[in-house]
Amino acid sequence: MKLEKKKEYKERIIAANRSELIVVMYEMAFSYMEDMYESFDKGDWDEAKESISNAEAIIRRLIEDLDFNYDLAKQLYPLYEFVLRRLALARIKKSKEPVKEAEIILRTLYKGMVEMASKDTSPSLMQNREDTYFGLTYGKSALNEISTGVSKRGFFA
Repeated sequence: MKLEKKKEYKERIIAANRSELIVVMYEMAFSYMEDMYESFDKGDWDEAKESISNAEAIIRRLIEDLDFNYDLAKQLYPLYEFVLRRLALARIKKSKEPVKEAEIILRTLYKGMVEMASKDTSPSLMQNREDTYFGLTYGKSALNEISTGVSKRGFFA
């Protein structure tokens, strides 16, 4: 994943509530799958394996965060497990076809998660954060990150 994309995800994660965080995690998994497709097409199997591993890590995190007190979690768990098995099969067979099957499942779930997140009005999970804006100033060779306002980081007495 490119650095610009990582920065974008970082800022979205910092500002996200619970539902938005799930949406971002899905999008990160899709980004890693796209990286895998590109690496596979270039013939760089090591890079493709790394992208598969990163996508698997995101799916495992989604599984860890399931709350089995709700029926939805009990329905999502087998789907996430199926996705993990497809990703593992892609690594074993050195094929991108199983990843495509996993992506179909995740894209279907993603649509529902986006809808759910659009209705969630809860506050951001990270309350002690700085307001950061990218691209407001330009350096000689790069975009500079600046922050405005009073720092909200750390502990308050």
